[in-house]
Amino acid sequence: TRPWWRYRHSDASVVPRPEHVAGDGEIRRHDDPGWNTQSPPSGFGCRCFVETLSARDLQKLGLVETPEDQIPRNGEVKGVDPKTGEEFSRPEGVDRGWDYAPGKSYADDLARLQKMEQD
Repeated sequence: TRPWWRYRHSDASVVPRPEHVAGDGEIRRHDDPGWNTQSPPSGFGCRCFVETLSARDLQKLGLVETPEDQIPRNGEVKGVDPKTGEEFSRPEGVDRGWDYAPGKSYADDLARLQKMEQD
């Protein structure tokens, strides 16, 4: 019922990350792949959050989904984990270990179980 998510930067951050400020107000569907690696919070001290919106909310507030070419993409950080030697890449502005969507695997498991119950 609330398929659009709006990225919100919180002014409560002591040291705001420019990448987070740039994304403030960006609206994408909940199933957009960008949320897989850029779901707030995106690091220690990050106070950003996601606000869910319905079609009625968008209409009432005069908002639209952010076009793909207007979504700020700040590049990618690449490196090697000093402990494991494993190569990694993550979006710029996302701290190491924070490039995932909290609860996504749990939600996927619930959806799979629900489908099994229906079959």
